Amino acid sequence: MSRKRKRYCKSTFDEIVVNLQEGATGEDDLHYLIDFDLAFLGDSPDAFVAHEMAMRSEHPYLSDMEYAMKRLKTFRFFIQIPNIYATKELRDKYEAKARVNIASEIETLQRGTRAYDT
Repeated sequence: MSRKRKRYCKSTFDEIVVNLQEGATGEDDLHYLIDFDLAFLGDSPDAFVAHEMAMRSEHPYLSDMEYAMKRLKTFRFFIQIPNIYATKELRDKYEAKARVNIASEIETLQRGTRAYDT
């Protein structure tokens, strides 16, 4: 691996690691970009489910069962890390609600009661 690539990988890791350190926050552009992408997790329950349905339609090559298992794996990861959001602003606004939505979705997926319109 080239030096430039190693520096880039280390820099990217350093920017993302704030999600894994209790109480750490980030202010870099990458932190905001990722947090904006994850903002839906802290939306209202109805908007969260609507987003999940839209996400499902982006993966037509997976069966509903395969898709549900991949989502379950992703949500289990999010529920375990100390900080879903890296930036203080989005963490303050969305973190608690995101954890409620994720926990609810994990229960739904574990029960096998998420009905996708595929």
